[in-house]
Amino acid sequence: MQIQPNILDHDADLRQALHVLESSSIKICVVVDAAGKVKRTVTDGDVRRALLGGSDLTAEVTDLPGQPPFVLPEAPSGRRSPATLRPAIST
Repeated sequence: MQIQPNILDHDADLRQALHVLESSSIKICVVVDAAGKVKRTVTDGDVRRALLGGSDLTAEVTDLPGQPPFVLPEAPSGRRSPATLRPAIST
């Protein structure tokens, strides 16, 4: 699965996020800072809630309320098994 097109810079706005989400098969954006560190994820639901809450399409994705992303370190083989993810997801 290729996620590179789903990566947004931290200064992207909601309009850019919607364009990425619309063209993506996985329907999620990953927001990174200037150093490439993951700051958050954005889904269409996040954008929808922001718009219903009074934001406009020029609001930055980093202005969205949210929680820090859950990021797993890369395994030596570069892959994670579902059994590895299960405990992390249930917390």
